[in-house]
Amino acid sequence: MTEYKKIDLLAKALTFAILEHHKNGQTREDNLTPYGEHLARVIEKLRVIGGVSDYNILIAAALHDILEDTDVPKELLEEHYGPEVVYLVEGMTKKPEQSKENYLEQMNKAGDGVKVIKLADKLDNIQDLMRLKTKTFGDMPPLEYIKPSYQTLETCRSSNAALAVELEIALKQAEEMFAA
Repeated sequence: MTEYKKIDLLAKALTFAILEHHKNGQTREDNLTPYGEHLARVIEKLRVIGGVSDYNILIAAALHDILEDTDVPKELLEEHYGPEVVYLVEGMTKKPEQSKENYLEQMNKAGDGVKVIKLADKLDNIQDLMRLKTKTFGDMPPLEYIKPSYQTLETCRSSNAALAVELEIALKQAEEMFAA
């Protein structure tokens, strides 16, 4: 596949994900910011901070919450984006009945492609938490969201040193901000 076609497929995946999340009325924690901004920032963090150029990872980053937050079936994703992208998206997906501990174990067993997306996703979430200064994030008080994020960092650290360093810095800043 040519570079142009890869870029086109990434743009289509991001547009598709933005529209699907918008159909559900999904926003960020402030109930104002369109959810698509998060998806675009995760891709940007992967490219700019993480130096990721694998288009399957970037496409999966655009779609990383689609199975969790929408009614889009994985078969549709596989038809349009292929089995490797679906594998990565499924690796990021927390099932409704799944405990936090079980999800962390899922991350532990995941490959570096899933882990690097998780680092960029968590980094964006922590930066959003600091920017929005909401009373809750992910239905939890900020410090309750931040503390287990260190486990995610340790689980995924080896997948990308640059993203891990940025996440560690952001976690410490957020902890200081909300502990005060």
